[in-house]
Amino acid sequence: MVRELTGPKEAGLHRVQWNLRGNPPAGAAAAGQRGGGGGQRGGGGGGALEPGSYLVKLTVGGKDYTTRVVIEADE
Repeated sequence: MVRELTGPKEAGLHRVQWNLRGNPPAGAAAAGQRGGGGGQRGGGGGGALEPGSYLVKLTVGGKDYTTRVVIEADE
């Protein structure tokens, strides 16, 4: 797993943003650093992901939905 984001729990259409970075280092929040470990905005976190193909999983109501996404190099 590269990153885990948690969106709102209310029913309806919601948007969750991700900056293509991994989970923040362990203890970052405890040390007072901004880590952005989830919520509606996925700021902070580890280093940027390498270009490649990734599997994305969305879990809603106990059911999983998956799709593959491709991250391309920013040239």
